[in-house]
Amino acid sequence: MSESTVVTVHAAPRSEGMVIRPRPGVPVPARHRTPRSPVALQASVSQLCSDLAAAASPRETEQRMNRLRDTVERWARAGIPLDAVHHAVHDAFAERLCAALPAQPATSALGRAAADLELLGRVTRVVSGAYVADGSDSDGQRDARALAAALIDGARPAAVARERGIPLDAAYHVLSVDIPHQHDRRAGRARLRLLHRALAKRCAAEPLSLLGPDGGTLLLPASLFPTAAAVDDLIAELATVAGAALTAAVVEAPVAEVGAGADRADELLDIVLRLDLPARLYRLQDIALEYQLTRPGPARERLAALIDPLTAHPELVETLAGYLRHNLNRRRAAEDLHIHPNTIDYRLKRILSITGVDPNDVSGLWLLASALIVHRFRSENLTRSRSVLP
Repeated sequence: MSESTVVTVHAAPRSEGMVIRPRPGVPVPARHRTPRSPVALQASVSQLCSDLAAAASPRETEQRMNRLRDTVERWARAGIPLDAVHHAVHDAFAERLCAALPAQPATSALGRAAADLELLGRVTRVVSGAYVADGSDSDGQRDARALAAALIDGARPAAVARERGIPLDAAYHVLSVDIPHQHDRRAGRARLRLLHRALAKRCAAEPLSLLGPDGGTLLLPASLFPTAAAVDDLIAELATVAGAALTAAVVEAPVAEVGAGADRADELLDIVLRLDLPARLYRLQDIALEYQLTRPGPARERLAALIDPLTAHPELVETLAGYLRHNLNRRRAAEDLHIHPNTIDYRLKRILSITGVDPNDVSGLWLLASALIVHRFRSENLTRSRSVLP
C-alpha cells in the first residue's frame, strides 16, 4: 500500500428493517442494546473487532469469537440486515489497516496487516454463520419484525403495515425483556422458538417481536391485552414456557409514540437489572423512586459522594444493604450475612463515623438508602446473567 493509497470509510446504508432512533442519555444494558443507526452499528462493530485483535491467546480469541457470534445473532433477531453488518465489519478493518500502515510500511506493519486480514476472514465467516443459523424464520415472522422495527423507528409504520398485511392497533404495550443467558446457543434458540409459539398462540397472529435469545423488545396490541393483569399473566406464562425467571419492563404507548415507549421501557429495565431487583414485570410506578434517584444531575452526584467513602469497606456496604433488605431487622440481616447481631450494630456505628449520617435516624436512613441505590446503579456489572430455573 503506497503513500497515496486512501481507504474511504462509508456509513452503512439504511436498509429495510433496521431500527433508527435516538438513544436517551441513560445507558441500556449491554445485552439489550441494539444499534439503532448506521453510526451506532459501525461503533459496535469497531469495538468488537478491536477486542478480537487485542486477544492475548488463542483461547481468548475463541472466547471473543463466541461473544461476537452471540451479539450478531441478537442483531439478526432485531432485523439488522446482513449486508449492513458486513459493510461495518469491512470498514472497521479498513480503518485498522490505515492506522497500522505508515507512509512507508515496515515489515512489522505489513505483518500486522496480514494478521488483520486473516482475522477479517474469520469474522466474516462467524457473522455469516450466525445469520444462517438464525435464518429459518417464516415470511410472516419477517413481516412482523419489519413492522415492529418500523413502529419503534417511526419510519412509515402505516405503510409497512399495509405492505405486510398486518393491521395496526391504536396503542401498544411496549416491553423490554431480559431472558436469562444460556451458553448453549442451540438451547437458547430452542427456548426462543418455544416463546415465539406461545406468543403467536396468545396473539392469534405473528407477534411483533424483536426478541433474541437474551431478550429484546416486544409489542403487544392493547386491544388484545386490555388490562395490566392480562400483560402480567402473559409474562408469567412465558416464564413457565421458558423455564426461566423473565424480567421485563412495560410502557403503554399510542401507536405514534411506540419509539419513545421503547426508550422508556429500556431505561426501566436497565434500572431493574442494575439494582438486581427480583425477576418479574415492572412498570414506572413500581420503581418511581429508583427511577428519579438515578436520573443524571447534581442530586445524584451528591448522593454518590455520600457513600463513596464506604467503598473502601465493602463489608459496611454489604451490611447496610442487608439491613435495608430485611426491613431493619437486625437478627434476620445477621443470619443472612452470617454474622452476629451485635456486629450489625458495630458496623452501623462505623457507617455513622465515616459518613456523618446516622443509619439509626429516620432521615439518615432514607439518605443512606437513596445513596445506596445510586451507588448500585452506577457500579453494577451488567454482564452477569440470571440463573435458569429448574
